[in-house]
This record gives sequence, C-alpha cells and structure tokens, in this order.
Amino acid sequence: MIISQALADMLEQSETDCMSDGLEAIRAREGNPEGVEVKRFGAGRDENRVHPSDLDKAVMLLTSGEEKRSMNLETTRVRLEDLSQIDYEIHIGKSAAVEYREVMILKFIGSYGFGSGGNSDANYMRAMGEAALEAWDPDALILDLSHLEYEWGDMLDYVFDLGVDKYANRPFPKAMVVSERCEEGIRTLLQGLYSPKGIEETGWVFRSLEDAWNYVEMKLVEYKSK
Repeated sequence: MIISQALADMLEQSETDCMSDGLEAIRAREGNPEGVEVKRFGAGRDENRVHPSDLDKAVMLLTSGEEKRSMNLETTRVRLEDLSQIDYEIHIGKSAAVEYREVMILKFIGSYGFGSGGNSDANYMRAMGEAALEAWDPDALILDLSHLEYEWGDMLDYVFDLGVDKYANRPFPKAMVVSERCEEGIRTLLQGLYSPKGIEETGWVFRSLEDAWNYVEMKLVEYKSK
C-alpha cells in the first residue's frame, strides 16, 4: 500500500489533535491544578488547527504547577561576607621539623560581637576556616586571634573546632594565639567564668606566634614518631 501525501497529512494531524485533546483535558480539571497551558504556533490554513504542512512549527507548551510556582519565588542574594565585618588572612609555612608538612596560620582581624551578637561572626569565621582547610589541606593549624577584639560569646568555641570532621581520622595539631584584645574573654570561655587558671594552662593557647609555631612543630614530630 502506498500512502498518499493526503493520508500522511491526515495521520500527522490526528496525532497532533490527540496530544492537544489530552492536554486540554488536563487543563480542564477544576482549578487547573497541574497549571497546564497549551499554545499553538504556526497555524496553517485553518486558524483553529495546525495544518499538516506546518507541523514542524507546532509547539505545545506544558508548564507544571510546580514550575509556575518556582517562577514566583522571591529570593535575596546573600554572601558569606554579609555575616560579619571581620577580616581574615591565610598564611602557609613549611615545617622545619618534619619534611613535607605544612602549617597554616589563619588570622582573624576585627571586632567580635558581644554575646549572641557575635553568633554571625562565629558562623562566618567557621565557614572561612573550613573553606581554607579544604582548599590547602595543611598538616597543622595556628588560629591567630591576636588582632580580634573579643569579650564574650559562647559560639566562638565553634571556631575552635575547625577541622574536627576533616581530620577525624588523622592527627591534626592546633594552637591559638591571643593578645590583650581577647585573652581574658577566651580564658573564661575555655576555663570557666570564675576559674583562677591562666590561659597558658590550656596547653595550646599562647601569647606569641613563635610559641604557637613551636608547639605545633613539636606535635608534628610527636605524631610522626608514633
């Protein structure tokens, strides 16, 4: 059997009409819950039908209710820097005690909010710190807070836990540097509000970068020997 052009056109038109009728039936449901829209482009000789010769121009658009809702979503552009005015610096140095080991100095500069007012500062510092550890993967970390103004705020200890997940299965020595800008606040955070203990009794907090560096170097040697 040889199919004539007229028969081929009729079959193609029937397929198009079938698809259109199905979508129209979905759209006709009460409230149009699926959010269906049916539009035709490239109408042919009959304004209400797509002529077979224009089938390649016919496009049916179905927009689901979910897609329609997403188009109306209201969003706000945010950045990590919006959380805090605190600045940071990252420095990397090679260990003098153990070959192929590197030490990161992560320095925070600025003023930490008082009490809960510093929560967003803590979140920012933790996010920046974790990103730095992922990017450079150091073997030890010195958290330099000597240029951070800090009085009180429990969430700062969230920053002290930098690397706890990433280095859960391998030794990762850490030290911290403080100054008069933050020492008393950090001492009471670590030792307790009414504790008479000095900050040096923590064993890993120091008043100079040199002492902190020597401490993590010692730990790197200790871990290597095990």
